[in-house]
Amino acid sequence: MAPGLYMFKQLTVNGPLNGTGVNIIIGSGGFSGGGAITMTAGTGGTLSDMNGVLIFDMEGKTASKTPDIKFTGQYTSNFNGAVYFPYAHLTFRGGAGLTGCMVVVAKVLDFGGNSSMDMSGCSNTILNNVVAQARVVMLTN
Repeated sequence: MAPGLYMFKQLTVNGPLNGTGVNIIIGSGGFSGGGAITMTAGTGGTLSDMNGVLIFDMEGKTASKTPDIKFTGQYTSNFNGAVYFPYAHLTFRGGAGLTGCMVVVAKVLDFGGNSSMDMSGCSNTILNNVVAQARVVMLTN
């Protein structure tokens, strides 16, 4: 993906996906993923609130059931930026290996199988970020 702001009704990734300087907004169709995903967040262009946000998905805000967003199977991903799923159940299963510096916002975060997260790519400015926090869990290496 070329640098820029992308908007999708839904996004399903089943293979390699690469992009630097990318911001993705997903509509009501949701997100599911697998394969080798390497992406770095951009500045949001004209939407400065998207600066540093890699994936933004408000799916489930008014739903009666919490939607599932799943990264499953054998895949490796390098996410650099925030992934924002505040109303969803975010699942990492199988041999999922995450690296880079990813800030996760989700209603439920579920790791299983041989999934792993290596945040050694985060700088101290990210890890020591002083912000108003409620119900925050930070995973560090």
